[in-house]
Amino acid sequence: MSKEITFNLPYREEGEKKSIDIKIDFVSNYCIKQFNMIVQSAMDVKNKWDNIVILSESIAELQILKPNNSKDQIILKLKEIDKINSEIMAYETNDYLKNRYELVKQILKDNGCKNEMLMSYDFWDRQVDPEDLIKFIKDVVNKDTIIQKKN
Repeated sequence: MSKEITFNLPYREEGEKKSIDIKIDFVSNYCIKQFNMIVQSAMDVKNKWDNIVILSESIAELQILKPNNSKDQIILKLKEIDKINSEIMAYETNDYLKNRYELVKQILKDNGCKNEMLMSYDFWDRQVDPEDLIKFIKDVVNKDTIIQKKN
């Protein structure tokens, strides 16, 4: 049996802090698969950022120690950083943010949401903190696996 959760979503409206309760009692297998793909993309981007940090630290070390061919090594590492940056930017052009919104919209639609504000891409893009958006998705997708604390 599916659990129902009520997610209190904080958002901003013209600078004013507000929140809205969203009731979710159904998350389809399709939504769970989409969530897993989004998480995988986020992990890929994080790994790429970690590689950039490692390369940047290596460049800093080369600049301090100045071994033979350090300029050539730095140039190679900078080229690698540029390549990785391009790969990271490809996630945005591959509709990563749009896919995340489409997942939210599908979950809301599946739960009978008729609130135009919540169904709007503009709302989620401009008025909801990205961390709150991610928390909403994670909490609702995992609602049946989360052990709720009793007060």
